Amino acid sequence: MSSFKRGFTLLTVAALSTALLSGCTQQRANSSFDREQMYASAIEMREDSDLVAVGTVTQIREAQDIEGSDTIITISDVDLKGVMKEDVKVDSKMGDVIEVRQFGSKESGSAAPPVTLLEPGKTYLLFLTSSGLGGELASQYYVTGASAGLYEPRQDVARSGQPDLLSMEFKQVDPTEEEPALITVVPKDIS
Repeated sequence: MSSFKRGFTLLTVAALSTALLSGCTQQRANSSFDREQMYASAIEMREDSDLVAVGTVTQIREAQDIEGSDTIITISDVDLKGVMKEDVKVDSKMGDVIEVRQFGSKESGSAAPPVTLLEPGKTYLLFLTSSGLGGELASQYYVTGASAGLYEPRQDVARSGQPDLLSMEFKQVDPTEEEPALITVVPKDIS
């Protein structure tokens, strides 16, 4: 191969590599999913969470409450049925109502939300991370890993009468091959 062709090939590979890498970097920097992460185990996800709890969504609402952002957020009020883990900074217990923030909305007529949103009346096992926001928003949570920490009962709660929500199996709402698809909650996990 001539030195011209070899130099042109190297230049082309370098230019393509730079373009591809800068495209990836730019896309990630503008993404709303900097929080999204894959977890190899429930233990790993639990360690990354400030609160792990079973709760029922009582109501949802939309908000655009971050200054300088036009991002629509769905905020769900969740009535806690049991708490499996709480960070020392968190003081949540059974019977408390917490607020969970998720990107997107079903109501606003905008594009489909980027994650599965919580639904009123449904019960979930939630792995949650403190919002890290200031003021009144500081007490709110995000689902750990965007949707990784969102599980629903494997059986239909409405059809099964009044099952013990704190000793049942939950399946991941948006399963991936890399993450735990099923988690069984047992009473000894509850604090």
